Amino acid sequence: MAAVSFMSKWGNLPIILLHASPDRLDTSKTSDYAKLASKKQRANPMKIKMPGFFTVLKDIPRRSLLAALFLLVAGLIVTGLITLSIKSDQDEIAKQEFDFASRQITQKIEARLTGNIQILNSAAALFAGSDNVTRQEWRTFTQHLSLESQFPGIQGMGYAVVIPAAQLTEQIKQIRAEGFPDYKVWPEGKRDFYTSIIYLEPFSARNLRAFGYDMFTEAVRRTALERARDSNSAALSGKVALVQENGQDVQTGTLMFVPVYQQGLPIETIAQRRAALLGWVYSPYRMNDLMGGILGDWASQAGKTIRLEIFEGDQSSTGWLLYSSQPASQPASQPASQPASQATLHTCLMGRHLPG
Repeated sequence: MAAVSFMSKWGNLPIILLHASPDRLDTSKTSDYAKLASKKQRANPMKIKMPGFFTVLKDIPRRSLLAALFLLVAGLIVTGLITLSIKSDQDEIAKQEFDFASRQITQKIEARLTGNIQILNSAAALFAGSDNVTRQEWRTFTQHLSLESQFPGIQGMGYAVVIPAAQLTEQIKQIRAEGFPDYKVWPEGKRDFYTSIIYLEPFSARNLRAFGYDMFTEAVRRTALERARDSNSAALSGKVALVQENGQDVQTGTLMFVPVYQQGLPIETIAQRRAALLGWVYSPYRMNDLMGGILGDWASQAGKTIRLEIFEGDQSSTGWLLYSSQPASQPASQPASQPASQATLHTCLMGRHLPG
């Protein structure tokens, strides 16, 4: 008996559809067989046997296979090198932009500090050229400086006088006679000499709280006052809480001092400077206001990607932080996976080595 096979082709793969022996096929029951075949076909779908991956590789000539693998590896290496090169270029550009922004910030801060020193030196010259600078003369002088428009961020300009202990009572009477019946030197207590803030413009709002304050009684201020007195140069204090603060929008503070000596006395040596000292002209600064005045709209532009921090001295911990362009309480402008760059300016700007 001959078997009859019906074949179909799927590419080079034979697919057997039906296999039967004609002499055993009951044609009278063709419809039943058809139904049975249809049922079996639905129950057991046709399966196609495909060659495996390694079977296919086995059919590929060895030389062609090695060439293909070589091209694949070479392509991956070239892609990796190009990616690294692009990233390196991007990092270099970002570093250059950061360095440029840092230099700009430094120059702006130095320029402002130099300007502040100059106006304090001119205030010291006012005292040096007069036997007695009155309150009205001081007010007129500071108004002509247009501090708020020319030097935004300055809390004011003041004068603190040195008072020998023997002259304290007389000095208090004198100031009260000028129309300030509640004036006193504070904090109270006995000491060899006192200092007192007697002029401070604008003489309003927060600045009224500093009237009569003896800055020499506080350690950080005293260090800067002594440094200015002994060096005959401007000195910037470390981190302080300004007495001007009223509990609202409290900011870290610092102060700049320039000494005022009695006209005609020698000031060549430290001992002579201490003997000739009359007091200090000074400016208090609330750091956020000061840096806002110096940097302008920088914080809303480059400040979104660069975090500027200013510390006192060589420390870089939170306790010594004078200013941060992105305070810890402020939500980060970038995801944690992309931290902002950081710029840190130390005492070379904010303390012992002032420009100018």
